[in-house]
Amino acid sequence: MRTSSIWSPRIIGAVAAMMAVVVACGQKPGVHVATEGQQAGSADVAADGSPDGSGQPTAGPTSVGAGEGPAGGAVGNLPQQGGGAAAPGTAQQPGQSVSSGSGATYQVRGSDRTGVTDTTITLAAHAPVTGAAPLPAVVFEESADLYWRWIREQGDGKVLGRDIEIAFQDDRYTPTTARQICRQLMQVGFIMSGVGADGIGACAPLAAQLEVPYISFGADEGALAGNPWYFAVSATYPQQSELWSQYMRRHFPGQKVGAIAIDTVNWNASVEAWQSGLANKGIEFRETLRHPREGTDWYAPFARQLNDDGVEVVFALTSPLHLIRFAQVARDNGYDFHLLYLAPGTLNAILENGCPAMENATSFSTWPSLDVIDQVDPDFMRAVERFDISRNDLDLSLALWGVNKTAHHMFLEYGRRYGNDLTREDFRDMMETITISTGLFPDQAFTPSNHFGTRPGVHVVTADCDREIWADAGTFRTGF
Repeated sequence: MRTSSIWSPRIIGAVAAMMAVVVACGQKPGVHVATEGQQAGSADVAADGSPDGSGQPTAGPTSVGAGEGPAGGAVGNLPQQGGGAAAPGTAQQPGQSVSSGSGATYQVRGSDRTGVTDTTITLAAHAPVTGAAPLPAVVFEESADLYWRWIREQGDGKVLGRDIEIAFQDDRYTPTTARQICRQLMQVGFIMSGVGADGIGACAPLAAQLEVPYISFGADEGALAGNPWYFAVSATYPQQSELWSQYMRRHFPGQKVGAIAIDTVNWNASVEAWQSGLANKGIEFRETLRHPREGTDWYAPFARQLNDDGVEVVFALTSPLHLIRFAQVARDNGYDFHLLYLAPGTLNAILENGCPAMENATSFSTWPSLDVIDQVDPDFMRAVERFDISRNDLDLSLALWGVNKTAHHMFLEYGRRYGNDLTREDFRDMMETITISTGLFPDQAFTPSNHFGTRPGVHVVTADCDREIWADAGTFRTGF
């Protein structure tokens, strides 16, 4: 089996594993990506995913210290860590009051400090490393720690007085594998994050059972609704349905709409939401064609059926590889669809592999186009220049920057409320009332009854096949 990967640059964002990673050669010093059949550190891996057959996690934590600078101090528009935070090594006991920087007092009620020591915080993540998307691993080697190198130079070194460790495994795009490795990772990581609707659908219920905070970009809702330990930090597909309906009515009036979507229960709520949203706007919707997770023989008949039904605009809720191949087959057969791609975010690698077949494509993204990054978050390009980051695939570097910035916001807000005594229970409680406002991703705010965020917003991007990039078509949009 393909073993777990452990990232060892200085990085906090466990959600940075959101995109498929492929193993690359020529790693920079201090960065070790596991190869086929090999755990980082060259440990042999047994069939059960453990190094010795014991069933223990193969993705042990790897130190990724954020430097020795002083804690505290505002970074961009992030909250400043409160002065009431306890120093590492002097953690409060459950129930002890801590004064936050805002003057409020919060009780540390939790007792589960899995993944937390006086000097480190371990974050755990899973993602479909294999079979999901054509992405370059070199970007992870160069940019996984870019945000943290930058803020360290600005004087904000550690996170709640600690260094960050990452435990990461490939779930191989298989729900059963995802659940198995999530159970292992939850034994070593403080919080859990994941990517991929089926992987999330497999692991989020386990997180609730084991009472582990679980965070992901927004995908489906469905069975995730009511899960007290799950939080989506970007607009879910059902939340996007109203925005898509408005967008359709404005930009494609009178055109017939169809859809393709992977046939998984974990996307049923999304399919139902956009079909209902289009109907409410009086938009003619023909059908949603559901395709298997594996296999390629559906491309031609689905494209032909949509074309024969007069469909002009196609919602595509599928993997990047399926999207690219479907678009190519449709173009080869002379079908001129406008593709509306549903995903947490967009990467130029999709267009580099999919153009010119994807020249008529639009997407809503969590992160903006590089066209406008200097206006949205100028520190990103300053960091790119300061650390001589390759200009290839900078959109993936930006995505990594953004998830790290989001995670930093969470931990700094925790410090404002509770100080440095980090427990899973109190982190979960904080997430129920936090507003995440990075200035890069659209804002999200949570309540005890809504863990999908109450401020759905998106960046609109369109395919520019001349440049093979997703070009800006509107930032922070909450309506059309």
